[in-house]
Amino acid sequence: NYHFISEPVFQEMLERDQFLEHATVFGYHYATSREWVETKLNQGVDVFLEIDWQGHEQVCRNLSGVVGIFILPPSLLVLKQRLQDRKQDSPEIIQRRLTEAHHEVAHAHTYDYLIVHFMHTVY
Repeated sequence: NYHFISEPVFQEMLERDQFLEHATVFGYHYATSREWVETKLNQGVDVFLEIDWQGHEQVCRNLSGVVGIFILPPSLLVLKQRLQDRKQDSPEIIQRRLTEAHHEVAHAHTYDYLIVHFMHTVY
């Protein structure tokens, strides 16, 4: 679930170390509430975070017992086709996403498990 906050509130929370992880991706700030995750874990609830490699590194530094799962497409060519088939992004955005995906895949070896997502979803 996303909870939207203003830029000043985000910066204030960042300064107070209230995020378990944070990153700026495609010009947008993303972060995970440290308090929320710790509360859920203390309640015995498993927490799954959908985060990029930067967030994964931060979470691994900040929590023990983290299990990282990296989900990747069969190839970057397949990813490109999936992005084009969605018809949601301009060619420039697709290229930007592919460039970022190339950087993401370079960090796959730091995860505990790798899953290749072969299924193609029709949009």
